[in-house]
Amino acid sequence: MALGFQGSAQTQIISDGTLSTRVTSADNQNFVIENGDRTGNNLFHSFSEFSIPTNGSAVFNNATTLENIFGRITGNNVSNIDGLIQANGIANVFLLNPHGIVFGENASLNIGGSFVASTAETILFSDTVEFHVTDAATAPLLAVSTPVGLGLGDNPGPIAVLGPGHGLTTDFIAFSPVIRRDNRPMGLQVNAGETLALIGGDILLEGGNLTANQGRIELGSVAQSGMVSLIPATNGFTLGYATIDSFGDLTFTQAASVDVSGEGSGNLHFQAGNLAILEASAIISYVLGAEQGGDVRVRASESVEIRGSQTGVFPSGFFNQGELGSTGNVGNLLIETGRLEIAEIAVISNRIAGGGNGGSLTIIANEVDLKNDTPFSGRFVTSLSTQVLPNGTGQGGDLVINAGTFRNFGERIFIESSTLGQGDAGNISIQVDMLEMIGEVSAITAASTAEGKAGAINLQVDTLRLVNGGQFNSVAFGQGDGGNITIQANNVELAGFASGIFAVTAPDAQGNGGTIDLQIENRLQIEAGAQISTTSFGTGEAGDILLQANEIEVRGATDFVGPPALTSSQISAISNSAFPAGNIDITVEELRVEDEGLISVSSLGLGDASNLTIVADQILLRDGGMLQAEVAAGNQGNIFLNADSLLFMDGGALISTNATNQATGGNITIESPVILGLNNSDIVANAVQGDGGNIEITTQALLGLKFRDFLTPKSDITASSQFGLDGIVQIDTSTLEPNQGLAELPSDVADPSNQIFTGCLVAADSSLTVSGRSSLPDSPNIPNSSAVWEDWRPLETEEGTATLSKPVENAPLTEATNVVIAANGHVEFVSPSETLMNPNQLSCGGRS
Repeated sequence: MALGFQGSAQTQIISDGTLSTRVTSADNQNFVIENGDRTGNNLFHSFSEFSIPTNGSAVFNNATTLENIFGRITGNNVSNIDGLIQANGIANVFLLNPHGIVFGENASLNIGGSFVASTAETILFSDTVEFHVTDAATAPLLAVSTPVGLGLGDNPGPIAVLGPGHGLTTDFIAFSPVIRRDNRPMGLQVNAGETLALIGGDILLEGGNLTANQGRIELGSVAQSGMVSLIPATNGFTLGYATIDSFGDLTFTQAASVDVSGEGSGNLHFQAGNLAILEASAIISYVLGAEQGGDVRVRASESVEIRGSQTGVFPSGFFNQGELGSTGNVGNLLIETGRLEIAEIAVISNRIAGGGNGGSLTIIANEVDLKNDTPFSGRFVTSLSTQVLPNGTGQGGDLVINAGTFRNFGERIFIESSTLGQGDAGNISIQVDMLEMIGEVSAITAASTAEGKAGAINLQVDTLRLVNGGQFNSVAFGQGDGGNITIQANNVELAGFASGIFAVTAPDAQGNGGTIDLQIENRLQIEAGAQISTTSFGTGEAGDILLQANEIEVRGATDFVGPPALTSSQISAISNSAFPAGNIDITVEELRVEDEGLISVSSLGLGDASNLTIVADQILLRDGGMLQAEVAAGNQGNIFLNADSLLFMDGGALISTNATNQATGGNITIESPVILGLNNSDIVANAVQGDGGNIEITTQALLGLKFRDFLTPKSDITASSQFGLDGIVQIDTSTLEPNQGLAELPSDVADPSNQIFTGCLVAADSSLTVSGRSSLPDSPNIPNSSAVWEDWRPLETEEGTATLSKPVENAPLTEATNVVIAANGHVEFVSPSETLMNPNQLSCGGRS
């Protein structure tokens, strides 16, 4: 068989004679098992063969007071079970065959307690007694106590469950994910509240079905020797793998299923090296009533693969849900693995349709890959989601992803937390080293379509790439507010049409849009039509955009023909309604907006435009790069720019707060030591019927730009109105602090009235030479006099020759009057090689 079973299984049950087990059958089809060795409330059986033919039976005719029945198979053949296993009372049944166990399509259970099938070689009891399978010749020590472990050998045999598939149907999994379970076969089923456990080597469910309503299903695939612990619980047993280092494969194919639904759903625990859920196979946990739902825990040391079928009849995956009318909370769903791959119409979901709260959906992995190459069927998508469904009133569960790399490749891949009901949606929290989303309409989305509020999206990442349609979305469709998007990253790249980060208030929405907050340690790159955008189409306000980065580059546009608002790479807060656009606040070292890139806080409808504030060291606008705060009918938007080093505009760059119709043009406030505009680059606050906006510029050097009453092919500053009042343009170039570089001296040291006098004028490169005996007078007001006696006798000096070195003549300091932009973009102040001054420009003071 596919799992490598060995030996020829016999469809019969035979005692091996080591215990008092007696097996009888009138037709070699149905078997009755009696006697066995009883110790306390434990009953032990031993068989050389244990196989049940199709539609046959094996009935343990035991006392109803028993708690546990243990059956070991000591022969060399696999157990093929294609009929009924039955026991009296509420006893748990343990079946052990180290060589392997196959449950056929017709296999079923009718027992009062839990059922454990294993390819272990021994059962360990709490009093340290072991019931061995492989050492059957030695008389066993039979235990009175509770079983506490299953000991597996070096090469545990496999277990298979075969069946016809689950028969589940659904109308539209993407937006109405109600799974119809009416035609699902029960397969191997234990009573409500009990445990169904399969523990062995590789485990395969090939169209097989396992059911434990409100109970527990434990599946463990072990690849080496070790002890799996058995821990008694209220609903049977929980299994532990603390001493196991190597695990095998657990595989679901051909629409296999596992179901623990109930008044409060049961618990699921999968342990393997590799888990594969393929070909529309489904893991189901529904809360149907008022009780608490159980948890789903998956631990696969190597990988988890969830892959649908190309036909798209039904998606493969995990389905946790609080059903319509239920009030119990849904349990949590946890997947821990080395690598998680979700592909080709596959789903992991945690949803509520009733009054209970949703559980959390948590992914912990080294790698997470989502793929979808199937043609769009209009019915299914590949997704990770937590949802409040239309009738849900509880709180949606959170979606948490903690991984090394997280990649989405393909189309129609969604990571979503949303509410379609009264309850608020849960939050999405992602912490990864690398996140890539590449493909059309692949998105991480927080949405509200009804009364509930959308959840927040929080991302901590080293590198984020959204390419060719990859998106982060916060959407408000109904009365609830949209969620905020917060991203902390080192580097962010957004590229391609429809790629970007969006917070949208839809046309019929009443809620406010969410805020986008990006805190980037290094670089944000937006190119080829990608966007960061908050937009209001409804009656709510658009959210704000907050950006912090070392470098931001907004470059280029799509290849499509259309207005810049649709085709340009951009950062925009736009109102298409009667409500205000959001604000944009950017703090950055270097901002580049190039090749028709756009940053805008405009209103295209009746709403107000808002404010664009940029604080930077350098702001560089080139080749049609634009900063806009334009308005059509509402109040004006304003632009505030503060560049510590330079504002540079070239090649048709534009800073605009223009207004159309009767709106007033917005104000533009710019502070920068150097402002340079070249090649028809403009600063504009014009209006049509309303008043023009005001422009206030504070700088030490305004180069290339000039105030004009109207736009020209040159670089202009204008604030005019076609029919209203022109705005005011104020340019202040007197930014040198008069006290800069001065030190405060002590006051009242001496009377300066007779010590300082104003003397002659001194021109540049001029000199004053005084020769003769009398030198200068003590004061310009005192005439020279020869009445002073002077002794002109020569002094007695030693003869000698003194040599004076000629002092080095340093070039005089002159004021810088020209600005040069170096190749690296830095600004340099330079002066001419010679400076000629008018002698009347400066005056010198004499001092007595």
